[in-house]
Amino acid sequence: MLWVGVAIIVFANVLAITFTAFVKGYGAKKGENWATHEDIQKLVDQVRAVTAATEEIKAQISSEQREWNLKKEVLFEAVRDMGTLQHAAWKFASRSAMSRRNPENENIMRSMNEAMVDLNIAISAFWKSHTLIDITFGEDVSKGFADLGAKLDSLGRLKSTEADQIVERIQDIRDFLRRLASLIRKDILAK
Repeated sequence: MLWVGVAIIVFANVLAITFTAFVKGYGAKKGENWATHEDIQKLVDQVRAVTAATEEIKAQISSEQREWNLKKEVLFEAVRDMGTLQHAAWKFASRSAMSRRNPENENIMRSMNEAMVDLNIAISAFWKSHTLIDITFGEDVSKGFADLGAKLDSLGRLKSTEADQIVERIQDIRDFLRRLASLIRKDILAK
């Protein structure tokens, strides 16, 4: 019986050692899995933070792009209108000078009246562009358009018989248009 008792003790020790090794291995593996799980959770949190920052940057870039596209559209229309205005003003000035030299010539007078109509159309387009510029561009550009508007108003108050003053004012307007283009460039490049 002694042998049976010793066998039971040996068996119990083997079983205890095996069970202890199993529990130790299981616990170590479980601890390793738990640490990996925590590491993965940290990585997921970091990815979420990076994704949020990326989305915020995308939104900011998108907003700036929309603003630039709006400015570009307004600018192209304003530049087109300024070119039309410059051409119409020069055409009107040359027709006014011709009418002063030949006041009795009906063709010249009709041509001057057509040039006056073209100038008025160009001035109307300018005022539309001026409103869009006020909304879209900075104070300097807006003030430049307002000053140009004042020059156009003073041109409009002249009589067709004041050809020399018309030519002088139109030349002043053409010079001012160049300065205004420079202000627009500065406003765009400032962003």
